[in-house]
Amino acid sequence: MFNKKLSLTIEEILGRVARTENTVGLLYDNFELQLQGHSLSLLLSQLNFQRNSLEHWSVYEKKKPKISVIIPVSRSVDTILIAVKSVLDQTYTNFELILVSESIRPSLTEAVKKLKDKRIKLIHNSLRGKVTGDWANWAVSGGQSRSLGLEKMTGDFFTYLDDDDYMLPLKLERCLDFAKSNNYEFVGHLEGEKRNGKINVLRENKINKTRKFHSGAIDYSGLNTNTIFIHKFYSQIKWPIYNYKNLKGNDPIYLRILFSLNPIYALLPEVLVLNRFSI
Repeated sequence: MFNKKLSLTIEEILGRVARTENTVGLLYDNFELQLQGHSLSLLLSQLNFQRNSLEHWSVYEKKKPKISVIIPVSRSVDTILIAVKSVLDQTYTNFELILVSESIRPSLTEAVKKLKDKRIKLIHNSLRGKVTGDWANWAVSGGQSRSLGLEKMTGDFFTYLDDDDYMLPLKLERCLDFAKSNNYEFVGHLEGEKRNGKINVLRENKINKTRKFHSGAIDYSGLNTNTIFIHKFYSQIKWPIYNYKNLKGNDPIYLRILFSLNPIYALLPEVLVLNRFSI
């Protein structure tokens, strides 16, 4: 789909991983500099060339585009199945569900088989046990698992879900319809929690109007892993690595990288995912 040279360029710029059999090296110490420097300009030029192709926009003309849902899984099988079944219960049915397990788990494999749904793909993180020290947690982190899911996806659009959260039945349908309404490459929506029988907004997204995003111009703190719906083009952008001793999370870094590429972005002001504690 995308040329190898471009993928390698992205790998270098986003500071992915220098891997040997047992080591992982941090490549993006100068992350801020890389975002502002010539390398990003080169990347933008290459991406914009692809973005202007007919293939890029043809997904909006499809009657039923395929959506990839990526879930990193590490919790109990019962908890995971709640998230999985919330995806299987979607009103929009043309999707693939990619579960990325941090290890080989026979109980999870058996549970997935019992669901008898060909749309589910269960893959395993091959880095477990191969990375030690400060990087061991990263090797089996949600970010790394999401990157593996991106490598395996075949959808026209993709979205994420944490393995202990819940996708409301209309999420895929609403996000897709909204994206197709004005060829949005990136759709954000709201996350909620259920209290006393009512659904309340959990985090208020501060992006309150439709516009093209320019990095640094908008506070996107209301977005997180669960609340984004993205054109397949951006599956080239993998999750950045980081040292778990120094950073608490990499959702903001991932979002900043995506937004630095100026996607056509809009907020769908609807709660489409529920926080795990309120299910």
